[in-house]
Amino acid sequence: MSAAMRAMRENTIELAETRGMAAVADYVITANPNLRTQAEAAPAARRGLRQMFLDLHPTGYAHTIRALFEETFPTERLSSLTMPTLVLVGGQDPALDAARWTHQKISGAHLVILPQAGHLSNLDRPEAFNTSVLTVLRQIASEAARVWRPAPSAGDRCSTSPGARLIPEAIRAVKAEGGAP
Repeated sequence: MSAAMRAMRENTIELAETRGMAAVADYVITANPNLRTQAEAAPAARRGLRQMFLDLHPTGYAHTIRALFEETFPTERLSSLTMPTLVLVGGQDPALDAARWTHQKISGAHLVILPQAGHLSNLDRPEAFNTSVLTVLRQIASEAARVWRPAPSAGDRCSTSPGARLIPEAIRAVKAEGGAP
């Protein structure tokens, strides 16, 4: 985390604890380049971002930001992940390089980069975001459908094949969305 990002986050903790989430929202929307760009795009976007912060509890927010300072992720373990993984990132997200690196470390991971989207790609490009997630879920469900074999008395429980760890609810969710694995 850069010194500037750390300082901005420390300021948000102070604001949350002393002046509340309205002050945090107003500060972050102007201090964070990703959010500022989105907020400047349309008044409705600014209102939506502000409301997103107002919906948060100041103490919970402050503790979450503090956890970012202390959290270390064992990146050496990424290569051991075997579950289906989607790395989805906006093309203008400052975390784009980290997302590409993460994608390279996880064998078989799907990487989706949404053009004209920043850190809040689900808000910047909601249709593209949803389509990307559903596409990957359909691929996972399709693979799961090939390897799942219901046990005689266990309903949705399945065989001991490697794909057995895939979640049967994903198959049902994709089917409910109109997809067919």
